[in-house]
Amino acid sequence: MRARRLYGRSMSRALAILATSAAVAGCADEGGGPATPCTQLNCELGSLSCCVPASPGVWDPAGGTCVCPPPDDPDADADADAAADADADTDTDATAEADPDAEPEADAGDDDGGTVDERGPYPPGPYGLDVGDVMKNYSFLTSSGRISLQDVRLDRAHTILFVYLGSASCAYCSTETPELNVLYTDWEPRGLEILGVLADDDLGPPTGASADEYFRDGYGAEYPYGANEWAAGTLMSDLFPDGNVGLPENFILDLDTMRIRERMDGYPDSGGLEPFIDRYL
Repeated sequence: MRARRLYGRSMSRALAILATSAAVAGCADEGGGPATPCTQLNCELGSLSCCVPASPGVWDPAGGTCVCPPPDDPDADADADAAADADADTDTDATAEADPDAEPEADAGDDDGGTVDERGPYPPGPYGLDVGDVMKNYSFLTSSGRISLQDVRLDRAHTILFVYLGSASCAYCSTETPELNVLYTDWEPRGLEILGVLADDDLGPPTGASADEYFRDGYGAEYPYGANEWAAGTLMSDLFPDGNVGLPENFILDLDTMRIRERMDGYPDSGGLEPFIDRYL
């Protein structure tokens, strides 16, 4: 491999190496017969007719001779290995002497404005809809696609989730829905998240567009919301399998475990929603 590196140097450099070498390779004639002539081709291919041991050389067209590489110098190799070991030791020492109290470097995604710390996969079942049960990862229609409970729970800035199911045709919903805005303003900085769910639409099955009309346009909602489509396996169909619907319906969930900590069938008779939130934040 050393001989190959000579091809990347100029002719004057190759001649200087030859002049300072302690041992000079010579031509070969060990077979007892006529010596094979040392030509430019034999020189560059590394023939014994040019260099001993056979190694590719550099042809000198002016003198018509082959400039052979110097033989390996074991002492030089040892010096190179020792230098490499010294560099490795220096790197190790620098690592060992690092300040143990230094703050770890921030991840590439971190910034001064705070980051989303994902909680990981959705908690496994069995699932249910009573206090103490883990709620299934329901999803709801939005004007841009869907929103699921897992989407809502990923941000660790919130610890408690209030799920509200309401409808434009529900009398008590017209009292509770405006209260959600006040609740969100006061309690969101302390860890509350709200998910509004439009469960019914006077004009037919609720859609992402009708959820916008109800929550955003009707009440100026700043919390996430969606629409419960009319289909099996949805939150509404699991809550009211016989079709006998009662609204509003409210749940308070722990966002780490997605366990139901409170279930309220209807709007509280007195005191509103805040006392329920105050229990968990």
